[in-house]
Parts: sequence; structure tokens; C-alpha cells
Amino acid sequence: MSFVAGCIVTFSAYHFARSLGHFNLFLIGWVSLFILYFIKMMDTEAGWKLPAIFFILAAYSDLYYMLYLVGFIVLYFVFEYFQNNLQIKRSYPSDDVYKFILAIILFVGPYIGAMMYMKMFTTEFNVPGHDPAFYSNDLLSFFVPGQSTFLGHYFYNIWVHWSGFWESSVYLGLSVILLIIFTLFNNDLRKRKEVKFFMLVALIFGILSLGPYLHIGGRIFNSVKLPYLFFQKFVPLMSIQGVASRMAMMVYIALALISAISLNYVFKSKWRWKRIIIFIWFVILVFDYLPAKFDFQKVSIPDFYYTLVNVQDDFAIIDVSSEWSKVMYYKLFTRRSW
Repeated sequence: MSFVAGCIVTFSAYHFARSLGHFNLFLIGWVSLFILYFIKMMDTEAGWKLPAIFFILAAYSDLYYMLYLVGFIVLYFVFEYFQNNLQIKRSYPSDDVYKFILAIILFVGPYIGAMMYMKMFTTEFNVPGHDPAFYSNDLLSFFVPGQSTFLGHYFYNIWVHWSGFWESSVYLGLSVILLIIFTLFNNDLRKRKEVKFFMLVALIFGILSLGPYLHIGGRIFNSVKLPYLFFQKFVPLMSIQGVASRMAMMVYIALALISAISLNYVFKSKWRWKRIIIFIWFVILVFDYLPAKFDFQKVSIPDFYYTLVNVQDDFAIIDVSSEWSKVMYYKLFTRRSW
């Protein structure tokens, strides 16, 4: 059933929305692999090397993902602490944990240290454009197909009113929602440790993805302050990441794993109609996760850029005559500073 979990994450609305831009955020595979091997490390089923490698790759893919993984690690230890009656679990592979932390400090520390210095002592990060109060998930966005989904076309009049709707396409899908409801009402599944943990992960990151203020149906309720506001003020580097809605990626991973566990439970059950139920569920899943059709256009590169290739002088260029997104593409054909 791990294949099902992989499909839910890979074909998620969040993932397809990243295909429209921000290709660094498209690399969610490192995050999933880190979670897998970190848990294996903590269960003494794997060493420290693979978790460290995948953490480093995720961190250098995007700062957002590094912050999410740090939050995931904190949640893991907090959960284990309370799960073990407020005691530190003695079976932790302490040597592997120390080596893992050391590797992160050596390879990610300089990157993060420089950012923290710039944030604290310079104005480099004081730029407009990433306001978490704007780039937050609408409460409806988890339940209504958004821009990047096939079904989103039929709900245009709803999601078009969401602030930053191009970032808030995080529809979970009826298939996943039904499995989560089934899990919550099933005593055997609800009591499983891994289900409890990933429910916690989904809940925490889901709430944080709603941003500092509650959004419902395109309206921002500034009077309803959410936990993100606290974390933004008091958690280091949290204020750098201004698109709160991207935290939904961790919600997808957590709920995908719970869905796989629940589906496996149904598959192994003695229910008479289980094969029909599973087949119907897969049909719903396919329609839930079909991507929207995106229109592509041919981009003609101005002759000016081809001319620049043969110019030997050393100078910088600022192009104000074209859209910034096209300029980023045009400059690939030159070797100039922009």
C-alpha cells in the first residue's frame, strides 16, 4: 500500500500546482524519503547516513522544506515523550542521532547561519511579495477542488475568490477524506501509534497552513488569530517563509500514510464486499487527483538576446520591457548578470 501513499503525494493538487513555477518546490521526494529513513533510524532499522543525506538535499532544495522537517523532528520527539509517559525513550539510537545532528550542522549550518545573520543584522530579507496573511490556505481549500485539479474547473466561482489561489490549491480529495473519517471511527486504527502521530502531523501543519488569520470563502477574519502568528514572531527563520499555504505539503504526506494504513486494513479484513469497496475507492481517487489541463504558449526570444551572446564587453543588464518571468527565461541564452 506504500504505492498508494506515493500516488497520493505525487499526484496531489499541491504537487501539480508547483509545476506551474517554483520548480525547486517540486522536489518533494527528498522530504518523503527523509521522513521514511528518519523513522527507520529512530526504530534502529537504519543508520544515520540516509536521513542526513535526504535532510541536506531537502534543505538545499528549498528553505521551506528544511523548516518543515525541523518541525517534523520536534513533533516526533514531543509525541514520543508523551507517548512514553513523560519519559525519554531509552532505546533511541543515541550514537546515530548525534552523528545525524553533527552532519546537519556541518553541511546545513553555514547555509542557515548566513541566513540568520542576514535576517537579524541586514535588510536583505525585507522585501515585499510574501505576506503570510495573503498567502494562506482558505479553510475551504482542503475540501474544494482548486486551480490545479481537473475538477477545479467546476468550482472556479469558489476558489477564484481565495487570496493567492494559485498557492492554495490543496484539495485533499473525497477519497482521502473518506478514509480519514473511516480511520477516526475505527477503534483498531485509531489506537495505532503511527496513526496517532501522523494525525498530529497533519493537524499541526494543516492549522499552520491557514496562516496568521482565518480565511473562509475568500474573506479574511482578522479578529480570528491563528497559531501561525505566534510562530512567526518567536520561531527563528519562520518569518522568512511568507507563504504559509505550502505547509499543506506535510498534510498530504501524513494523510497519505494514514490512507495507506487504512486501505491495508480494509484489504486484510474479512469483509464480504471489500474488493468492490476498494475498487470504488480507487475510481474516486483517480478523479480526485486528475490534474487540470494547462495551456502552453510558444515563447519567441527577442533578437536582442541573441545579439548579447556575441558581445564581449562586461556589463550588467536590466530589462524592463518584458515580463519578469519571461526575462528569467530569456537570460538562459546569455551569460550576463541580471
